Order: sequence, then structure tokens, then C-alpha cells
Amino acid sequence: MQKIFIITLLAICFGACSKEGDFQEKASMRQMQLRSLSLAPDARFIVIINNALITDSLVSTGVVSKLIKTTSETQHVVIKDYQSNALLYDTSLSTPGTSFNINILQLDATGTQKPQLISGGKSEDIPEKKVLLSLYYDDPTMPESMTVTIYCIKQNPVTFTYDGTDTLVNFAIVRRGQLADFHLMDFSLDPNFNLYVFQPRDVTTGEILPGAEMDAPSFYAPMLGIGPTAAKHIICNILGTDIGGGAHYFYGSPLISY
Repeated sequence: MQKIFIITLLAICFGACSKEGDFQEKASMRQMQLRSLSLAPDARFIVIINNALITDSLVSTGVVSKLIKTTSETQHVVIKDYQSNALLYDTSLSTPGTSFNINILQLDATGTQKPQLISGGKSEDIPEKKVLLSLYYDDPTMPESMTVTIYCIKQNPVTFTYDGTDTLVNFAIVRRGQLADFHLMDFSLDPNFNLYVFQPRDVTTGEILPGAEMDAPSFYAPMLGIGPTAAKHIICNILGTDIGGGAHYFYGSPLISY
């Protein structure tokens, strides 16, 4: 009888420990930040993560931060349009780390195109004096794709003369109408005194696109248009005014930063 009691007690303890261990392994609380950034003024979204309603009316520049229960580094995300209840996403997103961001980017001002999802670690993971830069363009007069290199033309802070050019990052391919992959870029040089510029090239030949020539000592190149910012993610819109003969006057403008 005593043996039966001991075996039963051990079984209960083992079962309790197993359940507790399973719970610790399968579920944990993680900090989530959900953000909507849209060029469409009426964009609103319903967001469900891991079958839990996070918000039923996420508007542009809206931010939702909360602790949620997660069972892995992959989260089940469902996004619907608030107005029509149309399903936009039913997908799994990789969200490594103890906290993570999910960003809904609506780059179409009409709101008719499907928004893009970007997920990843928290902004604090980005090193000091660096930013994650992405590029976007949708001008039909520009090539379907291009290679883009980002430079910084430096100015001597005392003499205000040319002080060299740093090559910062190269986008091997940027496709029209598609958000380019984010690249880590040095942003330590003060944009009040130094010029952040870019140069687009033909993807196949590597030739500089007409109108995108650079004369660094004269501080001439297509301007990226980045000013001082505390944001860690910057999406720049590449624009080009058709000046005839297949050439463009290229310039950039921050589209969204966060």
C-alpha cells in the first residue's frame, strides 16, 4: 500500500512538473508594437495576432503597444480592411527577440493596393548613429528596375569646402512599385552640413542613368533629402522629372520614417 502511495505521489509530481515545463516552453509574454503608416487618408485596419484581437480600428500613424502571449518566434497575423472587412493577410511572421515590431505600410495614396507588412526586432537593436534605409519609386517614366548607390558628400565644417565622399550602401536592385529591402546605413555625418545623395544605374549595364551624373567636389548629385531625424527606419521616395531625351532630374524625398 505504501509503495502504491509513493508511486502515485511521484506520478502526480512528475505530471505537475511536466505541465509547468510545457507551459514555460510553449507560452511567454513578449512586447509587441504594431504601427500603421499610410499615404491613404482613410486607411483603417483590423489586426488579430495569435487569434487575439489587437485592434479593430488601426489608423495611419497609429501605434499599439502591448504584451501578448506568444508560443514561438513566429506569430499568426490576420489583417482585414476596416471598411469592407476584406481579408488582406492571413500569414505567419517571423518576430525574433524578446520584443518585436509589426508595421503596416500603405504606400498607395488611393488605398486600393494591398499594404505591405514589415516585421522584425525593436528599433533599439539598431546601432547608434545608424539607420535602416529603404527606397521606393512608382514613376512610370523611370526604368522598371535600377541599381542605386547611396553616398555622403562631406563638407569641411571650418572651411565649408569639399572634404571627400563616402560610399554608404548599395541597393543591388530597386523595382518600380516595390519597397526595396532595408539596408543598414551610417548616419553619423550631420545632414545639416553634409549631403546624402544617390546615383541610380542601369541594372544590366551598370551605366549611370541619364541625368544622375555626380560631381562631388561641386556638391552636385541627386539629393536624397534626408534631414536630421530621431527615426531608425527611413523610406525614401525616388523621384524623377522627365527633362527629355530619356534623361531625368532625379531627387529623393523621405516618404515615411519611424
